[in-house]
Amino acid sequence: MAKIYPQESPFRTWPQLVANNDHLVHATRKVSDIIERECHALWPTCVGYVNSNDGILSTKSQPKELKAALHQAHVPMVYVPQRLLSRAKEIFCEQTLSPHTLCERLRSNDGVCSVDSQGRLQILDYVLTHENFFQYGGLEIFPFEDGAFGAIGNNRVAFVSRNGREEELFVRDVSRNIDVKRLLESSRTALRHGCQKKTVHPSIQFRTVISFREYALTKVFTHFSPDEDMVDLDRIQREFVGSAMAWMQHEAIDILDHNLLDLWLIPLSNQKYRKVMSSKDNRIYFAPRGALGDIMWKIDDNLSVKSHPLIMRGSVHIRQVLSGLRKCPDLMPKLWVSDANDIFSFIDWLQEVSALVEETQDTLRNDLVKAILGHLQSTLPEKTRKLLGNRLISLRLFRTVSWKEDQKKKKM
Repeated sequence: MAKIYPQESPFRTWPQLVANNDHLVHATRKVSDIIERECHALWPTCVGYVNSNDGILSTKSQPKELKAALHQAHVPMVYVPQRLLSRAKEIFCEQTLSPHTLCERLRSNDGVCSVDSQGRLQILDYVLTHENFFQYGGLEIFPFEDGAFGAIGNNRVAFVSRNGREEELFVRDVSRNIDVKRLLESSRTALRHGCQKKTVHPSIQFRTVISFREYALTKVFTHFSPDEDMVDLDRIQREFVGSAMAWMQHEAIDILDHNLLDLWLIPLSNQKYRKVMSSKDNRIYFAPRGALGDIMWKIDDNLSVKSHPLIMRGSVHIRQVLSGLRKCPDLMPKLWVSDANDIFSFIDWLQEVSALVEETQDTLRNDLVKAILGHLQSTLPEKTRKLLGNRLISLRLFRTVSWKEDQKKKKM
């Protein structure tokens, strides 16, 4: 009958329940009993008539887009009228449409290969929107930023961006970044929620400080030797560091995390970037706020050689992230980082640049002396002020005062 009337529902010829026709009341069940018992291939699908062992029953209405995708994948879906659904469920038992049965069938018939990009997105959306199901490894239904569809699992990690800013930061990893812009909105929400709650396949992840380190070394800092302590970054690399700082602040990542210590993330006044932890005697300084800090920046601007540069103030993100270097004072010497908020560290810096300080303009030297004296007159203990005074003597910042004795006045 299906061949004779291809445009009509094949269930049109099945027994219909008609009021007051007592002899047809049980006809439908009798027909279905025969089909079940004899396992007849009388269930219509896109691949022809199948029996209940080979077909997959849809137990509810499905979007036309998903139906089209399953048709392309040659999945033998069975769609029955509502009047037959209850009995069909009994016959098909567990062979009903679910993420599990769908993924198993797609693996067995390799049906994904014949599905177009929109169809794959529909299939992906169907399996993703069932929480705690992640048996979709090996199916090439995930769109990646390199334009190809790929599978996850088998040691392949795929990353999902939390937002547009993170997407831009890791833009070079196109073969591992899932293209969230191409996903249906429900898929995008499900993936991000699943990554946060860890209810998706373990190969699908948010970015972490570990993956950030790998990305930075393999995609951005590719030409630097691990032995280099300070390096010159090009414009793109500098922009990466700035964006990375914003990302680290947003994700509350500590600059002292061991995965970051050998990355060139600290911007300096000599236009270079230094590793978070120096492997050499390349000490750098935080300039304090106020008069002392202003003087440090003025002196630094006049230095032709900056062997002990200052840490650049930068954006709010950079300042807040780098402030983490100060939270462990005992660790700072190991990092070769000093904080000139401590007057002794400030004097250390002056001693490092003292030869150049002596060649600066008198007005700048005078401002420096005033700033130091102003600090010494603060609430420092007397013993500390004397100790600082002894340290300052070696700087020769104060001019030697001399005069000739007035002989006439002496006679008087």
